[in-house]
Amino acid sequence: MLGLARRRFMPGASSNSRKAALKLSYRRFSKSIRSSCIGNVGGGDSPSGGVTIINSLTGEPRMLLQDTATGEQEAPLTWYACGPTVYDDAHIGHARTYVTFDIILRILTDYLNIDVEYAMGITDIDDKIIKRASENNEHPFALARRFESRFFEDMHTLNVREPMAKLRVTEHIEQITDFITQIIDNGYAYEANGDVYFDVSKFETRYNYSNFRQLPDAKSWSPGEGEEGLGNKKHPFDFALWKAQKEGVDHPLYVWDSPWGVGRPGWHIECSAMSHHLFGEELSIHTGGVDLQFPHHNNEIAQCQAYMCGCSDAKGGRGEENVPPPLNTVLQEAATPNTSSFKWGQVWMHTGHLNIEGLKMSKSLKNFITIRQFLNDFAGDELRMYCLLHHYASKLDFTNNGLLQARSVLNKFKELRDKVLYETNRIHNQTPEGSSTKDTVAIDSDVLQLSPTWKSGMLLQRKLVRCRKDVRKRLMDNFDTPAAMALLQQLATDTQRHMQTMHTRGDVNETLGSLNAILAVWQYLEDILTVLGLTAFTKQSSLSSSHSTRDKHYGDAAETHANLSVEEKVNLLCTSIAQCRMDVRSKAIEARDEKCISQMEAHPVLQWSDEARDVILPSLGKRLNDMPDGSFRLSEWPLREQEQLRKRKEEEEKKKQEMERLAAEKAKKALIPPAEMFLGDDRYSKYDDEGVPTHDKEGEPLSKSARKKLLKMHGAQKKKYEKAMKATTAASQMNECWQDSDK
Repeated sequence: MLGLARRRFMPGASSNSRKAALKLSYRRFSKSIRSSCIGNVGGGDSPSGGVTIINSLTGEPRMLLQDTATGEQEAPLTWYACGPTVYDDAHIGHARTYVTFDIILRILTDYLNIDVEYAMGITDIDDKIIKRASENNEHPFALARRFESRFFEDMHTLNVREPMAKLRVTEHIEQITDFITQIIDNGYAYEANGDVYFDVSKFETRYNYSNFRQLPDAKSWSPGEGEEGLGNKKHPFDFALWKAQKEGVDHPLYVWDSPWGVGRPGWHIECSAMSHHLFGEELSIHTGGVDLQFPHHNNEIAQCQAYMCGCSDAKGGRGEENVPPPLNTVLQEAATPNTSSFKWGQVWMHTGHLNIEGLKMSKSLKNFITIRQFLNDFAGDELRMYCLLHHYASKLDFTNNGLLQARSVLNKFKELRDKVLYETNRIHNQTPEGSSTKDTVAIDSDVLQLSPTWKSGMLLQRKLVRCRKDVRKRLMDNFDTPAAMALLQQLATDTQRHMQTMHTRGDVNETLGSLNAILAVWQYLEDILTVLGLTAFTKQSSLSSSHSTRDKHYGDAAETHANLSVEEKVNLLCTSIAQCRMDVRSKAIEARDEKCISQMEAHPVLQWSDEARDVILPSLGKRLNDMPDGSFRLSEWPLREQEQLRKRKEEEEKKKQEMERLAAEKAKKALIPPAEMFLGDDRYSKYDDEGVPTHDKEGEPLSKSARKKLLKMHGAQKKKYEKAMKATTAASQMNECWQDSDK
């Protein structure tokens, strides 16, 4: 790898010169880590053969289009995502969809180096917006802009990249009316009293309308979102492209002029018109939640086919020769790229349903969680990891245990990062004295002899190379992030075990050789986790360019530390505290066991050791565990999680105190003699010989049922009293015995 030659270490060579030589070799090897071991995180080349995606429209695999002659991307992929209807704060269902598609976007652009033009539609005209604005006595425009701003603030908090284009419905009214006009001209829509409807029956004479779902029976048909039943429609299945202004419903300043009168666009036409205006007749990818498949996306496809069947070709022609083929023909041709003439929505991707603890999220079930509420208890990275551990198209059951598992996986990588940082510092502070000259090396300017024990580092690098290939394969196969994350977790586990073995053996040559492999593994993990959008592993917040750490012993340490992020400095401080604690604690225990110091003398040191573990490190967001082999494990323990634990303990302590109070009251009541239990109760005026009431406060005799109830209570108290007196007598006798034995 570096052209290393074998030479014997010359007797008499100083340990300092040997150490300097090892450092020199290490520096040169470190510089070649990226080029010789890692390369690009995605492997260095553009995807050969393309990325396979399961098209949710057909259920068949589809490969993203590439130039078949060169294997290179011939044009940027165009991607349109259905965005939010901005009338309320975004909820956890929005988060699942947009975080998941952000992961896929990052894989395409940052990992596979594919050019993507990404746009998102913003529905800022809707019945819900009008209703909410009316309730708030607010203009619909103001409400929509406010919640749009809050939506993108939430997305920024979750590290979701903003789209290249935000397509607002209110800014595309002209394009929408032109789109509707073309559909009417092509014969697939009709106007009725200022409303415009899509003619599904006419459309089905040539095309297949039921793309995502078969149409139900007309009698059981329920209107879609924003629809009002049959009204002016010819058929129940017809849906609105344009809605005429309705007095008392529409806001007077929230309507627009059109060829059919004043009104506003329907919901389904918005995305078709806006995406076509931006990208034209070719759209590579269309995405949204699975709940949008029908009727929204179904209607989008129908609208675009109805629009394009009459559009002019490149020469300006118009007519039947330019009509796109029926959709069933398009879908049959979809498996072979570049054969279908209808290229709007070549690949459809939908995120699966999201449930909360097995139930559908609903305000009525009181399990409706906004993103802002979620972030009070969990971090954005934890949600992103939760999404990574589930396939984008799978149904996701949102549970507290699942989120804690995601946190655990995230902490596993953070723990590895901190250990790599610690081992890098520890190894460079280690002196080579005591090593056998048999396995040592001689230095000749830039040539270093390898110890046979460096083989373990090579084995770890082989695991790294295999992991990189397998991860790439999984991500290119319909973005299988759960399988990819399993591979990355296994690599982290193997590296942790390797570091523990290396630490146990203590061989300096093996340590330096292994460090190169460890740094290569971490550099890859840091890169791939950053690509997937996890902010904890960005260059600014991770072991950023581990050169800063490994070079600090060759240059100005102060300058090196100045380049570390705040999080890195905290991690380094915590690791140093943990190491100091372990060293001091082990020395104190050793001195105590060998009778060099007394237990009393060792106590303050051991007390500080416990304080460092239980107070100091937790205050810095770290949990320290002492391992059986004498080492320690330092892991993330967010202050938020500590606060939650503190609150749980306080609640448990309150419950314990309440139980103790109730038990004390019960014991106190048990010591009341049965004859006295009803005395002083102003509800009664006379009692029998045993103290049971016979007359009420008015002097009237009690009924048989009332007497029976009181006699039952008296009998129960008599049993409790006798039992309590026996226990008191036994305790008194026991105390007397103890006093006699002391004498």
